[in-house]
Amino acid sequence: MWMSVLWSAVLVLHLLSIIYWVGGGIFSLQMGRITRLLEPTQKSAIQLQAMTRYFRALCHVVPVALVTGVILFIHDGGVGISWPYHVMALCAALMAILFLVTFFGPFQKLRRALRPQPDLFTASHRRILSMTILGLVAAAMGAIGHFA
Repeated sequence: MWMSVLWSAVLVLHLLSIIYWVGGGIFSLQMGRITRLLEPTQKSAIQLQAMTRYFRALCHVVPVALVTGVILFIHDGGVGISWPYHVMALCAALMAILFLVTFFGPFQKLRRALRPQPDLFTASHRRILSMTILGLVAAAMGAIGHFA
């Protein structure tokens, strides 16, 4: 009984982490449309604040998602599980790499810039879009793997 509660808690932590990661990416991508009518300086400030909060939270969410994912992967059989779970794990690894590359690359340049340039926002948004697409593919693979 207690073991099923424990594994359910690990799964809930994993799902909440992924929901924030992918959902925050979708919200971050919508910021360009949301702030379209603002002045460029206001637009940059709002986008930067939203992106800063998203990445600060991701610094905690990504490790939780990866650790709980590995625990669930091992619990479900490790290497011997069906192929969609392996694709899901690959997507997770690529998402984590993209997060690190974005966080330590264009996002740090954005934070340090006196006047953030639009190309830095574009570079960050492209990588966030890639993370979001990979997250959606991983979710689809998790659903497919459940029935495989």
